[in-house]
Amino acid sequence: MVDAIVEACADPRERQPVGWKTHGAHLSHRLTPDLTKRVSAGIVDAETEKGDAQPPTPGSIYTSSEVGTTVDGGTRERMRREDASGPAGTA
Repeated sequence: MVDAIVEACADPRERQPVGWKTHGAHLSHRLTPDLTKRVSAGIVDAETEKGDAQPPTPGSIYTSSEVGTTVDGGTRERMRREDASGPAGTA
């Protein structure tokens, strides 16, 4: 990743794919753009369906968001438990 950032600074381009998945998608789009767009749209639709529907809100421009709208994967709670149990090996 760092190499890609350095390369982007030294040789800026409009599109600069990073990683094997992105290189594959970039190549696929160059060879069959319509097919790649249809497949990508299908993937986005499928992933969107996995999420829970949320009611419309004005966002957090005027007021802060409600509790529970963040994404942390449970890391903060695990860290709180570890902190409460004391230093490693002493609990």
